[in-house]
Amino acid sequence: MSFLTKLFKKSNENDSIAEYRKQSVDDVSQDMARAQALYDEATEHYQAGNYEEAAALLLESASLGLADAQRSLGVMHCQGLGVRQDYEKGHELLKKSAEQGNIKACHNLGVMYYHGFGVKQSHKEAFAWYKQAADHGYAESCHNIALMYEYGVGVAADEDETVKWHKRAGDLGVSLSYLNLGNLYCVGRGVPQDYTEAIECFKKAAAGDIPEAMYNLAVHYQRGEGVAQDLTVGFDYFLQAANADFAPAMHQAALCYLDGKGVSKSTDEAKLWLQKAAQKDHEPATELLNKLTASQE
Repeated sequence: MSFLTKLFKKSNENDSIAEYRKQSVDDVSQDMARAQALYDEATEHYQAGNYEEAAALLLESASLGLADAQRSLGVMHCQGLGVRQDYEKGHELLKKSAEQGNIKACHNLGVMYYHGFGVKQSHKEAFAWYKQAADHGYAESCHNIALMYEYGVGVAADEDETVKWHKRAGDLGVSLSYLNLGNLYCVGRGVPQDYTEAIECFKKAAAGDIPEAMYNLAVHYQRGEGVAQDLTVGFDYFLQAANADFAPAMHQAALCYLDGKGVSKSTDEAKLWLQKAAQKDHEPATELLNKLTASQE
């Protein structure tokens, strides 16, 4: 065979390899496009409550390698939605998804290891999975990481890290982290004690419908800590928290009505809120309600 013929032969072989690679890429692209279409259809069925149909479509999509489908099907196996509950299968699918970089799957694995759902409970392993998701900005994982640092669960307690991760979670929209930050500012843990900063954190948490934050704001306005004392605003915050079904706030709202603290006195309104708190087994409210009832007999 001449040298020229060999060159042509080599060139033809390279062309064949290039064509094969192109075809392989095209095949993968088509598979992923189909997987995404199946996933989108599954999502519609899931939102309509057709869980079995959703699971069947997700299975096909997951088998084509779509990480979102693997994660969603994994969660459905854990919850027993549309399929038999199977934590082992759920864990397998979630891990496949996480290994492809699906951050929600990392968070889900953190939940499984934290609570021991279908796996041997390991707070250390949970922390590792939460941290992986948190490092990529997954808000709930940031919040969980903060709590684990705060209480020394799965990792050594660290006040600086607690504050850092609560701030990050709060900035990402986790209102509970603002509540926790406010509490830290109140007692000076990981940050200098600062009631004014605490108030700002509690306001952000209250804007996210956290009744404990509303309650804390009420206390600060009543006492004038970190804010000018205002009994009317204090009562309003107690009432907001009470209407959000927070029993301690129901009790405090009743006391405000009894004492005329920030609101006109009204024994009837006081009893109404005491009754609601008593129905939630709030002992101080129950005791006060019994005393009021006995005094009126």
